[in-house]
Amino acid sequence: MISFLKDWAINIAIISIFITILEIIMPKGPLKGYINVIIGLILIIVLINPFINLISNNIDIEKEVFANINSYNEENSVVKESFKELQKDQIIKTYKEKVKKNIIGLVESESKYKVEDINITINLNEDEKDFGKLKKLKLNLNKKKDKNKSNITIEDVEVSISENFNNKNYKETNDKKILNILSDNFDIDSNNILIYINQ
Repeated sequence: MISFLKDWAINIAIISIFITILEIIMPKGPLKGYINVIIGLILIIVLINPFINLISNNIDIEKEVFANINSYNEENSVVKESFKELQKDQIIKTYKEKVKKNIIGLVESESKYKVEDINITINLNEDEKDFGKLKKLKLNLNKKKDKNKSNITIEDVEVSISENFNNKNYKETNDKKILNILSDNFDIDSNNILIYINQ
């Protein structure tokens, strides 16, 4: 298409130069009017000829334009989809962090334990009715330090985070108070809540 336009512009420039030279050397007289008509026809032919070639070669300008528009739209839709996926991942991550903070705040304010580690499973299937609902919850708890004690000793502490909470110091508990608080506030079955307390 660009080469077609380039050739067309070159032809127009050449014909314009030729017409200018012809008008300069042409004598004044009755033939000048006929020559101007012929020059005008030549100029019209030069201007129309590329379009005639396009039609005879079955080149569809509309098809070319729409093909370019469609390719742009396809590239743009791919970018939009990847942006939507990134946005969705960020929203899910933020939502999980908020749920974790709410659970930690609730457990620590309503019990004598401090949350050491938390693992949550949320329903992320958008087609289901309970999308975003908390499905499973695992907590690693430790007794809170008594703030009234005057002697504070600091010991080296080694923290290990495990998906299975198989640390020997942690024992599973069925603390009804914590289970009921979490079950009521987060609409989760108490059978899906696992609580481990550091002994």
